[in-house]
Amino acid sequence: MIKQMEITKQVGTSAEQSDDLRVFVDRGVAIGTARDVRERIGPALGRVSDQILSAYVRVTRIPGQVMRPIFARANINVSGRLVSVHVVGATPDEAVDLLADRVDRRLRRAAALNAGCRANSTS
Repeated sequence: MIKQMEITKQVGTSAEQSDDLRVFVDRGVAIGTARDVRERIGPALGRVSDQILSAYVRVTRIPGQVMRPIFARANINVSGRLVSVHVVGATPDEAVDLLADRVDRRLRRAAALNAGCRANSTS
């Protein structure tokens, strides 16, 4: 993991990591955005009853984009099923809000699909 942290510093990003959520904020996006991601996405991850194997969020400024220059993506591995979410926003706050809402919806959908699969396999 040290190698990854060194690589992110070389390309001008800020990286934060905990046991279950890795957050990367690229150059041109406020460093406080990583804290906002944790505050907004963390609760959605906590509501998942299945095991979260990994969670990765990256917030990037798109060069040359004026109307919605912030791109945010989340890749979450829930018990082997990848949940991937991408959004764009006018500001980092807007992008994080949109990402958190969409992650919450997608995780709920994935939980419902997993529950359905388990119910069918036991029948």
